[in-house]
Amino acid sequence: MVLADLVARARAELAPVLARFKVEVALAPDLPAVLIDPALIGQALVNLLENASKYAAEGSAIQIIAAPDPTGVALTVCDEGPGIAAPERQRVFELFYRVAQGDGQPAGTGLGLAIVKGLVEANGGSVAVIDPPSGKGAAIRLILPALPLPAAPIPALPLPRTRDSPAHIPRHPSHLPHTPPASSPRPY
Repeated sequence: MVLADLVARARAELAPVLARFKVEVALAPDLPAVLIDPALIGQALVNLLENASKYAAEGSAIQIIAAPDPTGVALTVCDEGPGIAAPERQRVFELFYRVAQGDGQPAGTGLGLAIVKGLVEANGGSVAVIDPPSGKGAAIRLILPALPLPAAPIPALPLPRTRDSPAHIPRHPSHLPHTPPASSPRPY
């Protein structure tokens, strides 16, 4: 699956919601194809973008960044919202865990990131909260398995001709040596 297609689908699905933000997409040009179920990882990306739109201020930037990673492809969604405190970064992926907002009240249902984690891990990937590149907001990084980048092509060498190569094998049955059929007992 080409990651650019997956990102385009998620953005199209959330177009009315994302229209209120400055969506920035930065996909490295040398990304390998990812080995994923596009429906599952597409839903994970939609969940991340919905979360970003929920917690970031209207008009702020939401970034979608993809780059090669030693274990596959890193796909990161960043926002300029309140962020996720370091002590809570592991817990946000637990089912029904909700981060308290500035008013002390938990937000959301506590399902979104738990679902993202399940979808990504079902595809052999991983998910983590990381420090946002800008230093503010939240950044969620998915590591997705990918096809290895192709190595330089190996030049084909001509094969030596041998007595058994196709050019030396007779094609007409009259050229084949005659062997009598094995006798078999007659059934009674």
